[in-house]
Amino acid sequence: MINGHNASQAYKKAYPNTKSGWDAHAARLMGNDSIKQAISDKMVELAEKVEITKESQCKKLDEAHAIAKKQANPSGMVAAVREQNAITGLHVQTILTDTEQTKALTATEQAELEAYAAWKLRHDLRLRPSEAG
Repeated sequence: MINGHNASQAYKKAYPNTKSGWDAHAARLMGNDSIKQAISDKMVELAEKVEITKESQCKKLDEAHAIAKKQANPSGMVAAVREQNAITGLHVQTILTDTEQTKALTATEQAELEAYAAWKLRHDLRLRPSEAG
């Protein structure tokens, strides 16, 4: 259940000799409070492991940043920081062009915003770390 979020498939795997009725059996088990709690506990445990993975990846990127700095490679330094930001969720850029806020803009302001969004997208695509060399 944890890996695929599919109770019927989990039941089939846990009880391979059962030939039918997986959906009904799974639904019955999913109604059991102790099973719900066990699944919830396992999800928390897995979430903690994901955080550890994020931390280990950030440590590797710290090392990459240090190497890039030692080699006087500013684009490598920026790439490492950009990846850390992506992993930790710090790099979130959203340009909204069709919201209640933007609907209040004049036609000229809306056109300028859309032109900026298009320019920013082209600019960011040119600066992708994988293409930086």
